[in-house]
Amino acid sequence: MKILFVDDEKIIRDGMRELIDWKKLNCTRLVMAKNVAEAIEILERENFDLVITDICMQKMTGIEFAKYIKKTRPHIKVIILSAYENFSYAREAIEAGVLKYMLKPVIPSELEDAVLEATKLIHSEVKLQNRAQESEKLASIYQPILAKDFWKLLLRGEIQDEKDITQRIYLAGIVLPEGNLGCILFSARDKGAMITDMDVTNIHIKYRAVFDCVRIDRHTIIFLSSRELTGEELDDLKTEVESTIKCNVIFVQGNYVDKITDLHLSYLHGEQLMEFYRAISMSDSVKDMENLNGILNSEKIRKITEKLKEDMQYRSQVVTKNVTAYYKQLEECNLSESQQNIAEGRLLYELIQMEKKQKKLSDKDFQEVFQKYLQCDSVQKRKLFIVDLIQQAMDIRKSNVINDTDKLIADAKKFMMDHFQDEQLTINSIAASLHVSTSYLSRVFKKRTGMTCIEYITNKRIERAKSFLANTEMKHHQIVQEIGYSNVYYFSVQFKKITGETPGQYRKRMEDENVQDN
Repeated sequence: MKILFVDDEKIIRDGMRELIDWKKLNCTRLVMAKNVAEAIEILERENFDLVITDICMQKMTGIEFAKYIKKTRPHIKVIILSAYENFSYAREAIEAGVLKYMLKPVIPSELEDAVLEATKLIHSEVKLQNRAQESEKLASIYQPILAKDFWKLLLRGEIQDEKDITQRIYLAGIVLPEGNLGCILFSARDKGAMITDMDVTNIHIKYRAVFDCVRIDRHTIIFLSSRELTGEELDDLKTEVESTIKCNVIFVQGNYVDKITDLHLSYLHGEQLMEFYRAISMSDSVKDMENLNGILNSEKIRKITEKLKEDMQYRSQVVTKNVTAYYKQLEECNLSESQQNIAEGRLLYELIQMEKKQKKLSDKDFQEVFQKYLQCDSVQKRKLFIVDLIQQAMDIRKSNVINDTDKLIADAKKFMMDHFQDEQLTINSIAASLHVSTSYLSRVFKKRTGMTCIEYITNKRIERAKSFLANTEMKHHQIVQEIGYSNVYYFSVQFKKITGETPGQYRKRMEDENVQDN
């Protein structure tokens, strides 16, 4: 251990050199300094483990020196020798990180004990540091393996507990980026191709637009991104993948999710798209994909798609004009043949998935639908096929269509009853929760119940308010908070409009009736 002793009195420095058995204390080098300025110069040239300093010296005190050491060389331990018993000095020394504050005259044996204590502490810290370095070495070896295993388990949906996921992320040394999370799947066209872990590592080193990647099997790489990549970025990534694995690839982007516990849904969506795109022999052109995403997500296309899904779910007869309108919109977009295939395929995929969720199509039926679709060799035949598919779904429940409408109305009423306390409850939020358009819900609800959704909500709110007024002593402003109104005035207006009485009048009448009954 190397020790620096600082004192402005030569007799003290010489005495300490002679009185203390420094070799016995495992001191390999002892250096004396006559003031703090000299001590700082020595520290800048040479590293020490322990500094023993007097408290009272010119220009800089021992405590100020200790603060300097703590700031610039925090690993060095400090012992202060002082002639002052004032507690304020000792407290200031402790705040400066001093190991020992010893009063003069110092007994040599006591100073030896203090140095031994410092030695033990230094050795202990060195051991901890060595262990930490060893742990870092082990982590650098095992963390990539833990990370790879973690992503595979997470993407397959085998781990979904948030605490478990957080612990695994910490152990694997994974740093999650801010933003949403999504999967980009690249699969080799040649089933004889072999993608290795080294390929994955090399691609990730060169391409940093994604935050991690994992080889899910010998044909497929999953890239994990915190944002949806642009067409140019995907083109660059595709080029990098193909040049690394020496094979052409196809790729898809799964839906992006806002929670890591849902990341497996992005992977599942990507897998389904990959399987479907293979089935319809789609183009793997990045430009096609980028342009098509914008087209299919346009307001007109999405509205028509939602209408077709509504037709399939609630109507008894296909509305051919909606299918025609869909194809007309696609025609106006001047799509390439591959884009046309993908656009039709996505529509077909959404319609079939909706039927599968309602358990109206088995897995076998699902495959048969695909096979029939693949046999259609023209746009016109594929259009007729989609019309027939929607009509077949309608025919399955044609005799029970009234019950389907009843179910929609019942679901809407239940949602309104569960959420009427929410000031933000609107026809839009109700329709969104039921996966139908606002116009369709408004139309069938009014036709079946004789009132609009808003009128229904208002009636339910007033019924609940009447119950509060008749059975509790709640103030009007408290009732307002419970039934979803923003202020007492608006509540009073609505209450009188429906009941013909103000809330106060209604409460008094109920109280009078209760008195008469008693």
